[in-house]
Amino acid sequence: MAEKTIRDLQWKYINGELSLDEMKTFLRHLKSDFSAEFREERIQKLESAIQKGEKKLLAETVEREEYLNAALEYKKLTSEWERLGAYWKPLGHTITKWYYKDFCFYTWFSGVDAIEESKRTKQADEVLRKLIEEDTNDE
Repeated sequence: MAEKTIRDLQWKYINGELSLDEMKTFLRHLKSDFSAEFREERIQKLESAIQKGEKKLLAETVEREEYLNAALEYKKLTSEWERLGAYWKPLGHTITKWYYKDFCFYTWFSGVDAIEESKRTKQADEVLRKLIEEDTNDE
């Protein structure tokens, strides 16, 4: 590895500016350079920082997947609602109300947490099912 690059990595290390990939590169260098200053201490710190960084990336990936699954579940559920005769009306840009006949059974607000909202959506689905059942019994 070029000396300038190692010096750049050392400078970034000292200033706490290494990216995860740069940490891995610098760690490989330190493990192969037995004469590097502060070698053992830096190896330990880098291994710990890399482990934390990888855990953070994994957590972000899992969270992203949970949000995606919540969004897909919402789409599937609302498509089913439309198939059952429900419809929606926007109120401005931030609120959407879902209706069955003239009864509003669910209100969606823009900006809410998708995972938390999925609980409310499932409850709304139960309300819709009861409305449909009552409507069927009235006929």
